[in-house]
Formats: sequence, structure tokens, C-alpha cells
Amino acid sequence: MVNARQIAFALAGALLISAPAFPQAVLLFDNGPDSYDYGREMTMWTQADDFEVPFSTTATRVELSVGDYCVFPANWDHHLRWWIHEDSGGLPGPVVATGFAPEVWYTLDVDNCPTVAWWDVWFPLGQMVDLTVGVRYWLAIHMAADWSIRDDISWADTSLGHFSDSAEQMGGTGPWTPHDGEDFSFMISAVSDDTYLFVDEFASGDASIWSDIVP
Repeated sequence: MVNARQIAFALAGALLISAPAFPQAVLLFDNGPDSYDYGREMTMWTQADDFEVPFSTTATRVELSVGDYCVFPANWDHHLRWWIHEDSGGLPGPVVATGFAPEVWYTLDVDNCPTVAWWDVWFPLGQMVDLTVGVRYWLAIHMAADWSIRDDISWADTSLGHFSDSAEQMGGTGPWTPHDGEDFSFMISAVSDDTYLFVDEFASGDASIWSDIVP
């Protein structure tokens, strides 16, 4: 997998003359790399963390770090549901958008088996989600069709998180509970190949953060 953190960003004009087979992408938010030491379960729980974007734009793709006890992906039912919430006093509030990921890709990052393995997981949202600069949002993830069985698939922590601590919700309803001092590893992007967008259809922003990403 080509990780967005490992890609040298280039000017948009230079990309317009690059190989057309590669989708063009804007990295909108990066909450930090996997710390490889902890995570929070997200098949019996829904996990969430907050973010902001540097300019008003449209998000189409998410990448996150996942840890499990050396069973993944056999312990996963291949459902991944996501939500974008507004912020409500430092916890997820009203839902802005939600959906099931139409496709999910994953690749092994670090193999510490027989104890734990760490994976990179990324997926298109399946829709364009409008985000406004200066507004705090929450990304919530649940990696199962329902909340009935705990499969020990965890959203991995990062030591470089931003804004409020992450939070969780037991089942699909109920109050959100903050995690003390924990943030999750994830990135949010706008990728042209996800929605058939062109460069000039994005909201105005810093054109220098366009890059090539090969899914």
C-alpha cells in the first residue's frame, strides 16, 4: 500500500501532466500514525474521534489503523459503517452524514503475532461529504453489521492526536463516553477516483497538497 504520509506532495499543475491512471488526492486531516500500543474495540462498540479541515471541501475517503489478536480479517463480517457528526460539547452530536463503506481495503502493517497484528484499513465513503472550515466534526466507525458480538477488532491509538479525546458508544445508541487521554490514528482525504471529481471542482484551498495515491 502507498501510505499518504509517505508520499511527497506536489503542485496541482505538475500533477495535471502526470500519469492519468493515478487518482488525485487531497489529504484533509491526519490525526497521527499508529502508536502500536493500544486501541479500542469497534465491533461491540462504536468509536469516534474529532477533526477539522483546513478549508471548506468535500471528503470521500478514510484511512485508519486497526489492531487485533492475529485473527483479522477472518474475525470480521466485512461490514464497516461510518458516521460524520457535528461536535456537541466535546463529544459527537447530530449526524451530518452516514453510510456503509462500499469497499474496504486492508494491508498488514506490523506483525507481532502470536500476540497482536496491526493493519492499515482504508475505504471510500460512497458519497461526497461537505465539510466546512472552522467547524469541529467527529468521525465514528463501527466494523460489524450489528453490535451483538465482540470480535476484538480495535481502532488503534496515536500519540499525536488533536483536539478532544476520542469517545465510544456501547451498541448503536446511548450516551458517548470519552476516553481519558486517547486519540485514534486516522486520515481523511478527498480522492478524485472515489467520486469522479476533477481538480477544479473542489472548493478553493491550498493547491500544493495535491498528490498521487495508488489504492
